[in-house]
Amino acid sequence: MSDWPGTRALGPEAGSVLSTLTWLAEMGCKQGPVSTSVHPSANLAIFVPCRVGRMVAVHKMAFGCGSGSAGNADVGIYDHFGNRVISTGPVGMTGFQEKVIVFVPPTVFGPGLYYLAMAVDGAHNVACVVPPGTDPVPLQRTRLLGVKHMDAAFPLPDSAIFAGPAIGPTIPAIAAYLLRY
Repeated sequence: MSDWPGTRALGPEAGSVLSTLTWLAEMGCKQGPVSTSVHPSANLAIFVPCRVGRMVAVHKMAFGCGSGSAGNADVGIYDHFGNRVISTGPVGMTGFQEKVIVFVPPTVFGPGLYYLAMAVDGAHNVACVVPPGTDPVPLQRTRLLGVKHMDAAFPLPDSAIFAGPAIGPTIPAIAAYLLRY
């Protein structure tokens, strides 16, 4: 997964990236490896918290597929109330692709707490980031980091009902490409 966007600060320049790797770095975790894992459950949405410190516009989103991937994924951004800000809609997952880039209509938001979200219509292989370390155990660590889940959420709904994860520690590799606004 050498082509996956790494941690880049949300500076004033165009081309900032908000990703699950950025989030792990902000949480004080070493940058975890990007690897392939089976999405935990069909139609499960995973929401990864992130903070935005200024007005931005998202213009494309990305996610990764693992080998043998099939089916569809939907990635997006939600506000802290569970309202969908933007989503790609269902996008086909075919084979191994380090990142699938989807252009979205430029959408302005910020500052505040948001969630990068991903739902998959089956238990397909996706690129994921695993927080490093073994203590606390993986599910507890995912809960402590603020990851949320929602069952029966494919495609991503207009409004999400956040629940603490019952399955861990899968954190999908999601990225939002931002423009200064």
